[in-house]
Amino acid sequence: MLEYPNLRGKEVRNRINERYEKVVLDNFGDVGYLRNNYSWTDSLVEHYSKTFSRELTYLGGLSGYLNLRFGNRKVNCLDLGGTGNLLFRDIHAEGKNPKVPILNINKKSAVELNKTLGVSLHHGQDEFSEDGWKHKNIVGDVYSDLTFSHVEKYFKKDGVDFIISRMGAGLEFAPENPFKIFQAIKNYYSILNPGGSMLLQGPARHTKLIRVWANYINRNFPNLKVTVKSPTHRGGWDASAYSPDNLTILVEKDQGSPVELPALSKFDIFRMKKD
Repeated sequence: MLEYPNLRGKEVRNRINERYEKVVLDNFGDVGYLRNNYSWTDSLVEHYSKTFSRELTYLGGLSGYLNLRFGNRKVNCLDLGGTGNLLFRDIHAEGKNPKVPILNINKKSAVELNKTLGVSLHHGQDEFSEDGWKHKNIVGDVYSDLTFSHVEKYFKKDGVDFIISRMGAGLEFAPENPFKIFQAIKNYYSILNPGGSMLLQGPARHTKLIRVWANYINRNFPNLKVTVKSPTHRGGWDASAYSPDNLTILVEKDQGSPVELPALSKFDIFRMKKD
């Protein structure tokens, strides 16, 4: 596993891009196509569907899942680790024109977007709006309390209905301390509306802890469902194919779920690390 504990922001992003280009060059002999036609922080909805294929295959990809989960509702969405520009443009187009095939996926979404936000180390288009849908992206570390405060301020009392995080090889830079990861998940859960869900990639090095946590929640909180699968999709023209092994976490906050996410404490984590 690569570690750059003293690097921040642009330097971390440059290291991630260097690693991607090396792997692509080793496997395909040319990075030109990828560099000119694809951004790892700004991806189409089909790329997200490929990344989470094990979770979404029988639901018609990400768009199919959103349609089943939210129906014809207007929703607020958050992309952690990506700008969300292309992702939410696709979903918005499908919601406005559900009979028009936008992408080569099994189902199209009838969901309409209200407010969306992308949070990443990449500074893309700042803000735009279309047909009542408002989108913004900000630069920030998704694991920091400061970044969370900006996210919370953006959505205000409206909350978020769907949160997705697809970081690919960027997971190498996730905190070594699992408590910080649990704290971040707990923060974002706090602004998740009842009936909402989170679909996240997580580092495989914390698989044991995350599975124990998920089992605890599923046993004790029947309205809150946590599904953990490892590893995620590793094939196809998709950035996650070049990632280190990672796992996916699907959190579905149904009506009657606890307001605050039950998370492992520092003591729990320390005890389990010893075991």
